[in-house]
Amino acid sequence: MKWGDYFKNIEFTLYRSAKIQAKYIDTIHDMACRLNSPVLLEVATGSGYTSVLLADLLRNKGARVIATDIEPELLALTENNFGFVKNLSFRIADSRNLPFRDNEVNIVFHQGFLEHFDDTEIVQMLKEQARVASAFVIFDVPNSLRTKKIQEFGDERFPSKKEWTALLQRAGLHVVLVTGRRFTNGWKKFVPVVVRDTDWFHRTFGESSIFVCGKT
Repeated sequence: MKWGDYFKNIEFTLYRSAKIQAKYIDTIHDMACRLNSPVLLEVATGSGYTSVLLADLLRNKGARVIATDIEPELLALTENNFGFVKNLSFRIADSRNLPFRDNEVNIVFHQGFLEHFDDTEIVQMLKEQARVASAFVIFDVPNSLRTKKIQEFGDERFPSKKEWTALLQRAGLHVVLVTGRRFTNGWKKFVPVVVRDTDWFHRTFGESSIFVCGKT
């Protein structure tokens, strides 16, 4: 099934995405705020929700966001929904050969993408993302802590944080920051909020890892 068909059959809302992906979105926002008039590129934008939220959050920073996807029909649907956002543009792009110059954007980001590929393809795509990003490559992926390793969105893999780190290093990247999100473990509710809200807790127990990468 094509991703376009998937998004037609699943009810998402901006509010739901903002709640579920808050840590991921906040991480990208914080890194973008370090830059002047940043240009952000999303690979495999899908519904476009993350790009829309970031374009809104960063509009007063002079930011531009480019949402890309390889599926023309899906991207057309996303552009139809959100084409009114002034600092958001849309472009068809193959993640293996991005149609951008070296260092043309500041940040490349994506979520729920790399886990669908084998190690060789992951390294290849991360190298390509590093080529076009002048500052950071940021991605959110499931890890081996996932309690229910069901393939919710197709052929997902669940490498450990150590394995993800090795892959990004093979691509010529280094870790600037690691945090995490998604906690299905029942014991989380017994953890004091002062601990639960720390980066240490998210990084250590999050079932999805968020990597902020810089070039080596």
